[in-house]
Amino acid sequence: MNWVIVHIVCLVLVDFYPVMQLVGLILLLVWYFSQGRKQTLFVKENYGNVYQKKGWAQPILIAIGCSIGLMILETITCIIIVILLGTLINLDYRLWSSADKDNEKV
Repeated sequence: MNWVIVHIVCLVLVDFYPVMQLVGLILLLVWYFSQGRKQTLFVKENYGNVYQKKGWAQPILIAIGCSIGLMILETITCIIIVILLGTLINLDYRLWSSADKDNEKV
């Protein structure tokens, strides 16, 4: 389970630190050589040719869907931030401009 948590953290951090892509690849290799091989040998020894391999189509489509969903979420978040900042800048500008007009009257 720790491997899953570490990979999720890497997936989140890859948006902020592109070097995390390399870290993710290194983690995948470390996992394979530390635990993945053992799992492969276990399946071969216990199930032999009886084990039915599952396809990659469904997990890949789910990953693509999650990536698209994350991009949409990030885009919506950026739009909301820009709208909020634009509103704040406009309010600040209005306050300054009304203060300037008040100073001109005096």
